[in-house]
Amino acid sequence: IADKTLAKLASSPQIIFDNNRDINTRSQDGIPISLPTAESLCGQKILITSTSIVEIHSQLIDLGVPDESIFVTPVLSDHYQISLFESLDFDFLFTSGLQNRSQSKDLVGGGLYRLTGKFDNYTIQNILEGPSHGIKQKDGLLYVVNEMHGVAVLDSSMNLVASYELPLGLRPHGIDYCSETEEWILACSYGDCILVLDGNFQLKHTISFSGKMASFSGKPQHHTNDVCVHGNYAYCSMFSLNGEFKRGHYDGGLLVIDLIERTICGSLFGDLSHPHNVRCFDGEIWVLDSFNRRIMKGSHCIAEGFPSFLRGLDFLNSNLLLLGQSKNRNFSTIKSFVSNPTFLDTSVVVLSLDPFIAKSLSIPSSISEIHAIHSLI
Repeated sequence: IADKTLAKLASSPQIIFDNNRDINTRSQDGIPISLPTAESLCGQKILITSTSIVEIHSQLIDLGVPDESIFVTPVLSDHYQISLFESLDFDFLFTSGLQNRSQSKDLVGGGLYRLTGKFDNYTIQNILEGPSHGIKQKDGLLYVVNEMHGVAVLDSSMNLVASYELPLGLRPHGIDYCSETEEWILACSYGDCILVLDGNFQLKHTISFSGKMASFSGKPQHHTNDVCVHGNYAYCSMFSLNGEFKRGHYDGGLLVIDLIERTICGSLFGDLSHPHNVRCFDGEIWVLDSFNRRIMKGSHCIAEGFPSFLRGLDFLNSNLLLLGQSKNRNFSTIKSFVSNPTFLDTSVVVLSLDPFIAKSLSIPSSISEIHAIHSLI
C-alpha cells in the first residue's frame, strides 16, 4: 500500500513510521523508516497506508497527533469508508407484534426492545412486554402502541410513566402526532380507519377509508398498518387502496387524509405489495414495499433485492437508514430465481446510501418479526 501511495504522491514524505521493529531501521525508496513516538510525530501530517486504519488512528491520537493532521491514502478509499461504517455506534428501539410474550424480560416474542452497541458488540434488552407496533417520540417521551397498555408512555430512562386505553376490536398499529391540529392519529388494521384523538387519547373522530367493511360482515378490507403525518395530512400505508386484498388484489399504497377537513383527498402508489412504515424525511415521503423488498422514496426505488420481508424504518441521518427484516413465512409465493433464496433471518440492516453499502445486526430467532424502529441517537 505504501508503494502504491508513493507512486501517486507529487512529493516524497520525510519519514515512514512503522510499529514493526524488524524494519524500523531500514528505508523504503530512500525514505527512512522509524518507530512512531510522541516526539517524532510532533508537528507531522500523517498519511495512513495500512488497512488497520482504526487501530492506527487511535494510536496516533494517543501519541498526541491531532485528528486534523491524520489522513488516509486514497489507495484505501473503499477500505477507509468501510472502516468508518463499521465503527458506527447504535442505540435504537424496535418493536415486535408477535403474540407470544415473556413476563421475565427474556428476548422472546412481542414487545419493545432496545439495541445498543456496535456491529461486533451489541446488546438487546427487553423494555416492554406484549405485542407492540408503532413508536412516536414527542417532548422527550416515547409513545408505543402496545396491546397490553393501549398506548404506553415511557420516559428517557425507559420507565413506564403512563398508559392510555384505546377502543377495543380495532387493532391500532401505526401512531403519529399532528402539531397543526394538536391531535394523535392512529391507524387501525381491524377498523379500516384512522382514529383522531386529543392530547389525552380521548376519541374525537373516526375517519373510515371506505364503506366496504360494512359490506363484508364487518371484516377489514384495506388492511392499513402505519401512518405518517406531514402538515395537516395523514399518509396511511395499506395492502389495498380499493379494499380488495382479500380477493387477491394487492394494490398497495398510501391513502392521503386531510386532518382538518376529515376527508380522504387522494392516494399514492397502488403497485406496492404489503407496504409498511411510511415516513416523511427531509420533506419527502418514504415507504417500504415490504413483500417486494424495496425501499421507495417518492416515486423512486432507492434500493431493492433485500433477502427478506422489509418492515421497520428509521433514519440515523440523510445517508444512513435502519431497516427491519422479518422472517418471511410466505416464501413460496415470492417469484424469484433459484439463486435468490428467501432468508429466514430476523435482523436490522444498516444501509448507507453513499457509499452504497450495508451490514446487518442479527436479532434472535425468538423475535422473528420486527414492526417499527426508532433511533435514540
